Amino acid sequence: MKKIILIGILVLVLVLVGCETTPTPEVTKTSEPTKSAEQAVDEYLENIEDKIVEDIIEEPKQNVPKKEEGYKELITLKGKGNSDTESFEITSSKVKIVARTDSSVVGSYSSIELQSEDGDDMLNTELFIKGLRISGEAGKEGYGETILRDLPDGKYYISVISGIGWEVTIYEYI
Repeated sequence: MKKIILIGILVLVLVLVGCETTPTPEVTKTSEPTKSAEQAVDEYLENIEDKIVEDIIEEPKQNVPKKEEGYKELITLKGKGNSDTESFEITSSKVKIVARTDSSVVGSYSSIELQSEDGDDMLNTELFIKGLRISGEAGKEGYGETILRDLPDGKYYISVISGIGWEVTIYEYI
């Protein structure tokens, strides 16, 4: 692209310089001064330089994708009753856990916890809340969500204690 522009500039310069040395018929003078070939070339080059600079600076801005902030779904797990899920990898230090439990005739209580496969002591202390508890009213589905922060990268699983069906979705912060 730059070679084509430079060739175009060179051709224009040669044409304009050639026009200036060719004898021209006598022209009546007007009150407006005319541009010399040199002035026209300088003006043209300034415009081309501006355009090249715009292309170099502006074009990359258009091609850079915006980084989306928020959460992306990592995995959805489903089951019924007490269960430990399959393992999954977390690479973000911040995750959101969203859980839903089925309705029951008498109401329900479910415990949904994130457990580390790597035996991370921080997740295994009683003071660290690592999941959520859902109490469902009779005849209604239960719902809960929580955000866990400062998680180390590693393999995790969900441990569920429940007498009813459940669905848990893990979202990683991006």
